[in-house]
Amino acid sequence: MNNELARKKFLFKLKEFYKEKDLQKFNGSNKTIKFANGTCMGNWFKNNKNEIFESTDDICKKVQEQYKAYKKDKFNKKNKEFYEEQNLQKFNGSNKTIKFANGTCMGNWFVGNKNEIFESTDDICKKIQKQYKKYIEKLYSEQKETDFTNKIKEFYKEKDLQKFNRNNKTIKFANGTYMGNWFRDNKKQIFDSNETTCKKIQKQYKKYREKLYLEQKETDFTNKIKEFYKEKDLQKFNGNNKTLKFAKGTYMGYWFIGNKNEIFESIDDICKKVQEQYKAYKKDKFNKKAKEFYEEQNLEKFDCNKKSIKFKSGSLMGVWFNNNKKEIFNFDDELCLQVLRQYYEYKNDSDMIDYIDAKLKVGNKGKVIC
Repeated sequence: MNNELARKKFLFKLKEFYKEKDLQKFNGSNKTIKFANGTCMGNWFKNNKNEIFESTDDICKKVQEQYKAYKKDKFNKKNKEFYEEQNLQKFNGSNKTIKFANGTCMGNWFVGNKNEIFESTDDICKKIQKQYKKYIEKLYSEQKETDFTNKIKEFYKEKDLQKFNRNNKTIKFANGTYMGNWFRDNKKQIFDSNETTCKKIQKQYKKYREKLYLEQKETDFTNKIKEFYKEKDLQKFNGNNKTLKFAKGTYMGYWFIGNKNEIFESIDDICKKVQEQYKAYKKDKFNKKAKEFYEEQNLEKFDCNKKSIKFKSGSLMGVWFNNNKKEIFNFDDELCLQVLRQYYEYKNDSDMIDYIDAKLKVGNKGKVIC
């Protein structure tokens, strides 16, 4: 009895559903097309779809035909929008950026509807088939360009031998992949080949290994820092010094500049000793400049814009004073006090002169008694 009542209720709904001509009634998300009692037709169809499609009832068959028309219309709309998109990456099922107006990914849709598109003789489907052919040709062309033959040519043309270093993350092929990684993976094939370009790469690699060996041997930090520390001439810190060299012939000053940060960031005992040597070098360098500066009697030397008063080296005294004020204004250092006394004479500051005279023993004429 209950089954019969349910059947009658189903048929009643089915007739009303069939009479509705708007095919959006099949859309489960549609909230506007409703039965007389206010329930949404889309939801009802979704819940009764299996029963409708399993039935041989005349009205069910008619609804099935309507549904086919709905699906066809929906497909055609999607098809048209898909065709109008010119970016061929729309055929890529992994592409998540090219979407329909409703936000769904075109690539996923194409994968799901590929068979229907290629079995169709519809004009738009034929045009999509041609687009797909172009996409495949382009894909094949790109793959062909990055095969071994093309890679080997591009690799050979790169002159930086660090391309052989698998840890190098700056030297890349045109497609963005790392040359070092590629060489590692293809090394055996390259060295087994008698092909002209491969032979040239073999020679490049030999040079790389020779250069790497020399660089690693020459720049071994531990051995270098020990040798550097043992050199007592503090001019080893001077980057311009061309006489003090390591046993291998490289300049100590140049090496120090390149490794200064590492040395000063280290807590290693030898590095700490080198740091102390450097402080002594800087102090000695400053004292020599300060002494030469003090011995220049023309007080215009304090003017950093004065271009005529120079050190023996040719650098401007005024600029040096301006750049070293922090160290010069040391009232506990006798040489700095002597320079500062001259400075306050230049500034006509008698109070500061008296203060410095109190710290230094001076004669009646203002000459410092050392």
